[in-house]
Amino acid sequence: MTAPIDPAEFSRGRVLVVDDEAPNRLLLSELLSQGNYEVVEANDGGAALLAATGTKPDVILLDVMLPVIDGFEVCRRLKAAPETRAVPVLFVTSLAARQERLEGIRVGASDFVTKPIDGPDLLLRVRNALISKKLYDRLEQQLQQLRELEALRDG
Repeated sequence: MTAPIDPAEFSRGRVLVVDDEAPNRLLLSELLSQGNYEVVEANDGGAALLAATGTKPDVILLDVMLPVIDGFEVCRRLKAAPETRAVPVLFVTSLAARQERLEGIRVGASDFVTKPIDGPDLLLRVRNALISKKLYDRLEQQLQQLRELEALRDG
């Protein structure tokens, strides 16, 4: 039997903020702190990949325009890695062109947050992504329990 869903479970989470510009990271971090999220920051694509595997975020806010490894490639790598595949990625971008949005979806983005940042919009999108991630985690846990029970039954 599974525990009932506690709404408070969906109000807590760790968000990785990836942006090469410190003022943008600060703004996003302050807004997320108002929503009671734990914030981890990275200033480039390489640091984002390390932070994503090391801190196990529930949601990633990822700038598209990053030096060396752009946001599209970071997202592609996150979605290819088993340990980060299920983490929702929300692109934070000023890119309004349809082609860039389609590319973001193609590489695995869950959603977009456009600049300039609207605080309430950001918090709602992060909350929705967090709910998806927490539900995914719960299903994975239940699947693991089922496998263990089947092994006991069959063993």
